[in-house]
Amino acid sequence: MRSLAFHPVLPLLAVGTGSYDGGYCFEGELLLVHLDTGEVVSALKHEREVLDVAWPSWTELRMVLAPPDDWVDPGAREQGHTAVVSRADWGVVGARDIRAEEVDVPVAPYARPDRAPRARRLLAKLAGAVGLDWAVRRRVWAVEGLADGRVLAALDGVLAESWLPSGQRQWAVGDEEGGRQLVPASDGASVWTNAERRGRRTRTGWRRPRPGWPGSTWTRDGCWRP
Repeated sequence: MRSLAFHPVLPLLAVGTGSYDGGYCFEGELLLVHLDTGEVVSALKHEREVLDVAWPSWTELRMVLAPPDDWVDPGAREQGHTAVVSRADWGVVGARDIRAEEVDVPVAPYARPDRAPRARRLLAKLAGAVGLDWAVRRRVWAVEGLADGRVLAALDGVLAESWLPSGQRQWAVGDEEGGRQLVPASDGASVWTNAERRGRRTRTGWRRPRPGWPGSTWTRDGCWRP
């Protein structure tokens, strides 16, 4: 995540994401998160790293996009395309509705801000206000809210975990790689999780680890019950 901004009127959050792909492209997307329903829309027609987002007004969204690549421009990391996109109602913007020509603007010098220190201070302050400690964790791949207020998450090194409305972690399932996707069951007592499994070389050849830990219960199709 690069930047986020709450809409001034609607229950809508704009999220800019992306990174360098390690080759020569800057990849990412603009996500519109509907806070009332949980729906997430990827709004750009084509994938682009979105460095910054802001709402100048309730009809306008300003974005700073990284250049598509640094194939011919070694200075691409210090540049950005600032585009302002207008919609009468951002609540009805659908997937890939923002056309390429709407963000086709000249490039200009852009210093990428480091927001991490400020974000860490804010999170530590919010946690401290309710008597909790906050620390940086590994990459979170999936988050799901339950009807009773609990929140499920999957992240590096954790196949699945549950957080209570109080902010306390109820349980966590450690894992060599970690979970990537979560699908809570309708009974509220079990969750489907998709785990990444990469092969590892052992003395007897290549091995692909299977999820498992003491006290866990797995069905053959990958459902776990705490």
